[in-house]
Amino acid sequence: MKIRGYRAGRIIEWIRVLRAERVGPIGIARLAITGLSAIINGRLPPEIAKARYRICVRCPVFDPKLRRCRNIYDGEYLGCGCYMPFKVSASKPGEKCWARSGGENSKEGWE
Repeated sequence: MKIRGYRAGRIIEWIRVLRAERVGPIGIARLAITGLSAIINGRLPPEIAKARYRICVRCPVFDPKLRRCRNIYDGEYLGCGCYMPFKVSASKPGEKCWARSGGENSKEGWE
C-alpha cells in the first residue's frame, strides 16, 4: 500500500524516528505542514532522490538503523535528525543537507 507514492512501511519508520528524536506536538505539527507542502509541491525525480540517498548512506553522520541524519561523536549529537528517505525526495533542488551546509570546505553530503 502506498500513500502519495510512499510505502506504508516508510511512514512507520518515520514515526520511529519522531519518537527517537523526542519530537513534541508542536514539532510534529511543523513536520506535518512541511510534509504536506512537499506532497503538494511534488517530489523530486526518483533518480535524484536515489543519488542523494546513496550519498547519505556513506556519510559518517547517517544512522542506518533508523535511516536518519543523526549520530553521536564524543557525546555530541551531529546531524539534523531527519528521516532521510523522506528528506531526499522532498527537498527542493539546490537545497543542501546538514553535512554539506556545515561549511564551504565540507565534502560530505549532497546539494
